[in-house]
Amino acid sequence: MFVLLLFSVMLLNPACKGEPSYEEIRMNSASAAAVHPVQIRIKNASQMDFDRVRVVFPDRVEVDYGPVAKDGFSDFHGTSRAYRYAQLHVKAGDQEFVLTPMDFVGEQELAPGRYTYILRVDGSRLTMDLEKAD
Repeated sequence: MFVLLLFSVMLLNPACKGEPSYEEIRMNSASAAAVHPVQIRIKNASQMDFDRVRVVFPDRVEVDYGPVAKDGFSDFHGTSRAYRYAQLHVKAGDQEFVLTPMDFVGEQELAPGRYTYILRVDGSRLTMDLEKAD
């Protein structure tokens, strides 16, 4: 009888179903912000859809932002460190564009917050700008 009761409680409790409770979601969001204080998203400001956008941040962490439609935005992704520019890899149809910074000497790290890397393709050249999102 005890096993049946325990099994019933597990079925009715959302935490036992693998679904996070509100408190777990709130705690995970807070801890994610503490671990990744800089949140970056991508805006595609070019005239073509991007099939895939990848960003390599200074700590060598690579984030795959996936496809970003023209005039569209990606989701935010966190990183512990970022600058006003980063290494970028963009695939659009059969074209690939890469932007590789030489170094970050003299650059200031971005303060904790949410930012948008605005990407443009002009001919065969990929460019980027930074905008504070908040």
